[in-house]
Amino acid sequence: MEIHSRLIAIDITTGHGLLLVLIIVVFASCSKDGEKDPLLVEAFEVHERSLSMAKDVREVLDEMPESDSVTIRIEKKLKAWEGMVVEVPGFEHNHDHGHHHHGTGFDLTPQQILDIQIELQDSIAAIKEYLIQHK
Repeated sequence: MEIHSRLIAIDITTGHGLLLVLIIVVFASCSKDGEKDPLLVEAFEVHERSLSMAKDVREVLDEMPESDSVTIRIEKKLKAWEGMVVEVPGFEHNHDHGHHHHGTGFDLTPQQILDIQIELQDSIAAIKEYLIQHK
């Protein structure tokens, strides 16, 4: 939840404390799409593309023999990649994909979040390319 900075000053000593609480509750709401940082919007789009690529890799892996050395190698790379995936803060997401983290635990700028998502996308693209070359 994001608290908007437009709070109305009310003297709570005059009994208007309940009104202040009500105003805070009204202004405390999830961000609307129009209010989202453009870098976070881009990060979310990159994140979604990465998840789509991971799904493609998983589907191909599921059709390959489990004991195949390429399958084992790619499975290991995919699991490592899934362990690094983090969500973009403030965006709803689909839990139909693999393991992910809901945050980094660090206070990151939108640019840093975008950079992380681009790195994750590059990594899953490399795994997908490896799969294509070795299947």
